[in-house]
Amino acid sequence: MKAAEFLAQAQTVVRERGEAYGTPKANMQAIADRWNMLLAGKTRVTPAMVCLMMIDLKLARCQHRMATDSVTDIAGYAACLEEILSNEN
Repeated sequence: MKAAEFLAQAQTVVRERGEAYGTPKANMQAIADRWNMLLAGKTRVTPAMVCLMMIDLKLARCQHRMATDSVTDIAGYAACLEEILSNEN
């Protein structure tokens, strides 16, 4: 698959997830809120940090098995991170 085709596929996945779960910022905030409860105030997780940690999770999975869906998800989380960061300014 060519890079442009791959990115188009990732764009489709991000759009579908947005329809299912809401905007990247809202979804990552909901995850951050849950992780903040689990961490019991020891650190504060932000939506941007959620994106980075999800990318890291996917990278860890790729160490065991390189799967196209994990690579697509990494691109999707990176795109969500950019959207979150550009809206924070």
